Amino acid sequence: MINEFARQVGDQRRLDYLYLLTVADIRGTDPKLWNSWREALLRELYELTKRAIRRGLGNPIDGDELVRETQQQARRRLREQGLHHMTVRSIWRHFTPDYFLRYSAEEIAWHTAAIHAHRGEDAPLVLIDPESPRGGTEVFVYTRDRDNIFALTVSALDQLRLNIQDARIITTENGYTLDSYLVLEDDGSPISGHDRGAEIAGHVADSLATPDRLPEPSARTLPRRLRHFSTESQVNFSEEPHNERTAMELITGDQPGLLAQVGYTFARCGIRVQNAKISTIGERAEDVFFIAGPDNAPLTAAEQQELRAALLEIVDDDADIMARADGV
Repeated sequence: MINEFARQVGDQRRLDYLYLLTVADIRGTDPKLWNSWREALLRELYELTKRAIRRGLGNPIDGDELVRETQQQARRRLREQGLHHMTVRSIWRHFTPDYFLRYSAEEIAWHTAAIHAHRGEDAPLVLIDPESPRGGTEVFVYTRDRDNIFALTVSALDQLRLNIQDARIITTENGYTLDSYLVLEDDGSPISGHDRGAEIAGHVADSLATPDRLPEPSARTLPRRLRHFSTESQVNFSEEPHNERTAMELITGDQPGLLAQVGYTFARCGIRVQNAKISTIGERAEDVFFIAGPDNAPLTAAEQQELRAALLEIVDDDADIMARADGV
């Protein structure tokens, strides 16, 4: 994707112009849309594209090369912290290449050091980075994978009135989660204060420790700025036979607590989330989930139909959105 985008941009000057115009357009359309997460997202796209252009469009960046470079940078950071390379290797041996492609070396070093210190503990590991390089606050969850981990986590964050801007859901080859959620306060501001961070970590850990108690999400007031947008909701499925799972794409209008509603629906339908790429751009949520049924097999046509109906049911109609925008 980055290589194709770089080819369309063409050169560094055009990339600079495009970056500046995009920032100006977002801030000019609605200053409230601009926050630390969107700033980090655009900066990451800019830096990766600049690197691709500098490397030469005829010599595209290879995924395996990116994995190696990221691992080398992370190892260097961990060596400086005193972790032996064999310790690092033992932790990473069950991590998939996708993990090293989707996290930075800084994040990987942070995760790895914490996982090493947590070894031998049964309780879930919940980390808080108040100022993530991706913008906002990162909530990282490492625990043995089981039913409803995703639903329990997003429900806990929703109860704290946090808005999830981005999420990366990854399962290791030996059945552990490597999940992170980028969150902001309900008003779009970053998380501030040690006590607030401790509250988030403690509440998420407590929720994961009581998996039999998954509350139904409550309705949250829709910000006024979202009442002017209308996005047709779509739920699309495709098969991934080589991974023995189903890919599901959800496109809908953004609203507070949307992922908590989705997670609750997954739990109600017996859906297991194996991987996910979640992103909200402006008023539009475009989320991709890689899922399986209760038997860890791809969803059947009947299960897909049931899940699609259940998800479309939770997406509010226009009248309800208008009412919630007014706080009704």
